[in-house]
Amino acid sequence: MNIKFEVIRIGKTRKNKTSEIWIQQNLKFLKENILHVFNENKINISINLLLIIPSRGNKIRISLRNINNSELKYIIKENFSDSIYNGNYNLILKNINK
Repeated sequence: MNIKFEVIRIGKTRKNKTSEIWIQQNLKFLKENILHVFNENKINISINLLLIIPSRGNKIRISLRNINNSELKYIIKENFSDSIYNGNYNLILKNINK
């Protein structure tokens, strides 16, 4: 299994250091949980997974747009349904090179 996490931040870093610490911890926990679920389901593929840090709030989101494997999409939706990115993908494209 080879998972490459790409992290995109929409907006700027928080001025509040406590919020920024929460975001980094949430990012770390989400990555660990994704790896755990993939290992548990014996998923053995290479994938680039896009994680999105929102401009407001501390909840890290997962983009399903670049995932072509329907089984993988189902597993992510089933286990991380509250972390799926439903926003405007133009925001991601604007912030991808920052």
